[in-house]
Amino acid sequence: MQDPNHLLERIAALQQEVGQLRRALASHAIVDQAIGVLRAVYGLSSEQAWDVLERVSQHANIKLRGVAAHVVRWSGRGGLPEEIATELAAAVSGIQEDSCGAQTGSGV
Repeated sequence: MQDPNHLLERIAALQQEVGQLRRALASHAIVDQAIGVLRAVYGLSSEQAWDVLERVSQHANIKLRGVAAHVVRWSGRGGLPEEIATELAAAVSGIQEDSCGAQTGSGV
């Protein structure tokens, strides 16, 4: 027979893990939605949209899921915080320039 304290500790650990998994799923969903917004608005591929979110997150020093939440809200009400709007425009421009260089083969 197992120690009741051990079982309680195990239950607590499993409850904590379930909470972490739920937060991860919610975070993943909002990021996927933001990728969809960027694909629709800017005509980016999924990979390019991910790169844009990542760049904005790094340059604005905001967690990626926070940037994604702003992008999803922006799609519904049409406004972004100035810092995110600036970084988003720069990131999309950079991605599109990278894409054009790769398509033409110039790499410049």
